[in-house]
Amino acid sequence: MPAWSDLWSNVKRGDFKAATGDLFLDQETLDAGRRADDRLAQIAVRNRERGIYDDAQYALTLERLGYSNTDRYAGEVGQDFVSGAEEGLASMQRGVKDTLTSTAGFSLRAILGFVPWWAWLLLLIWALWQLGLLKRVLTKAS
Repeated sequence: MPAWSDLWSNVKRGDFKAATGDLFLDQETLDAGRRADDRLAQIAVRNRERGIYDDAQYALTLERLGYSNTDRYAGEVGQDFVSGAEEGLASMQRGVKDTLTSTAGFSLRAILGFVPWWAWLLLLIWALWQLGLLKRVLTKAS
């Protein structure tokens, strides 16, 4: 089985058949599925030529064969794999972000919520006084 980096590079290139073939099915199984699809298409053509199928039955058979087509299925699995991986990554990023913001937000609300606003204002004035900024402003004003 190839390395994950090879599979991911196939997916990023859009080569879903290569990625999903390597990931879910071996090449021999994929080839057998394609041969079976071809054989079923040949049988449908022969049944139409013999008069066993009318046009509606023939069209329905080809439509159903298209649903089970190995190549189409591999592409859909590849696309679903990529969208699932992207959704999973986005979910993880969102979870980490939500955890960090809720923890930080809770901590800030807990600290700020216990002290009234006027106490914060007095603390700011005292800090400005200690830094000398308030003294300079008051001496320039007078």
